[in-house]
Amino acid sequence: MTTVTSAEQAAVAAVAAERRHDLLTVDNPRVSFGDAEGIRGISFVARPGRCLAIVGESGSGKTTTSRTALALLAPTSGEVLLRWSVGRLLVDALRTGRRPPSSKAEARGRAVRLLNQVGLGEQHLGAAPPRLSGGQRQRVAIARALAPEPSILVCDEPVSALDVSAQAQVLDLRTDLRDELGASYLFISHDLYLLNDTSPSAAYARGWDATWKGAAR
Repeated sequence: MTTVTSAEQAAVAAVAAERRHDLLTVDNPRVSFGDAEGIRGISFVARPGRCLAIVGESGSGKTTTSRTALALLAPTSGEVLLRWSVGRLLVDALRTGRRPPSSKAEARGRAVRLLNQVGLGEQHLGAAPPRLSGGQRQRVAIARALAPEPSILVCDEPVSALDVSAQAQVLDLRTDLRDELGASYLFISHDLYLLNDTSPSAAYARGWDATWKGAAR
């Protein structure tokens, strides 16, 4: 029988409480580029108000690590957790745009309007993205992309991970927002059937060449 003292219990509780406030947790992700290995065996946490440095020689995987931490690269194993709520993601994107919010109240109001534009609501501000459905996460991604008020959006396989019903919802939303906001889209897909309903014109690529340009149909 093992006895756990009150001091040990308090220490475990303190560690658990501290981990709940970790902003970023990188737990041994593995990223490869074909046969070349990008990163593996690196784990760290980033906590509020602290600075964590990653130092290494050229080619050691520093940039790959940062891109993986930002979800710009998907690891084949391991885990990366960025503990930001939907609201914080949107407010951060608003601050990088043409009209940064001047107050917390304005930032919250504009974040709610963005969510409303993509068919979500104020109740999603405090949600953690991993707890949302695939379709909801795509809607949040669209809202975040719209936050800086861009004149053009580049959509690279935006619905490839969704089921058919969620694909239809996101594509309908894209059309509605194009008509409402006047934004241009560069839509990238391997699915010709999606292009039939998405774009009146297309460039078809084979290998590295755009082999034909014309109507998507």
